[in-house]
Amino acid sequence: MMKFESPPPFDAAVAETLSAVKRRGGSVLVVGPSEVSHTDICRRFLDGDAEEIAVRTERSTSGGNTVDRVIERTIPTRSVSASRSAGGKSPTSVDIESVSEDLRTEMRDAAGEASSLRVCFDSLRPFVDSGADRRLVDALEAIRSTARETDAVVHFHLPAMQAAVPSALFDAVDLVVEVRRQGDATYQRWQLGSEEPTTEWVAV
Repeated sequence: MMKFESPPPFDAAVAETLSAVKRRGGSVLVVGPSEVSHTDICRRFLDGDAEEIAVRTERSTSGGNTVDRVIERTIPTRSVSASRSAGGKSPTSVDIESVSEDLRTEMRDAAGEASSLRVCFDSLRPFVDSGADRRLVDALEAIRSTARETDAVVHFHLPAMQAAVPSALFDAVDLVVEVRRQGDATYQRWQLGSEEPTTEWVAV
């Protein structure tokens, strides 16, 4: 049973890690099936005066925020991709590298003009659906490296139950936040990489 509390009871390890990610740059994976919850948490990530980049592959989760730079790379759904691809190979299985390269170039360009940088990658679901786990992990690790290089904080949305997320993805980011919707409120809990949840469920 979920337990809800407020304010968030972050322990020292989480507080220290969040501070380090903001200070040196890094990445966060947001998981959970509720689209509304993803929009709510995205507002928090993009709140403030930082330069903002949005990567749109499936839908917009920017929660009404007006971002400074947008990379539009809309990808067909799994069923459409499968019907159009030859030999059963999905186009998304080879596209994550180009998306990653475009984003990293944009991050380096933006870093030279801004004191802080925030990036929203609106959905990893097309890449997970393609089954290209190794390529996706490599791309996430490359983006995390560029985030550290540019002192940026990147958050990746994956609208899926945490149990359905390939375990390798958890180690390709610095932090994981799981979001859920109950009634009219969104709740979150944080963990460090592939470790067990470190906080209780708390309101966003």
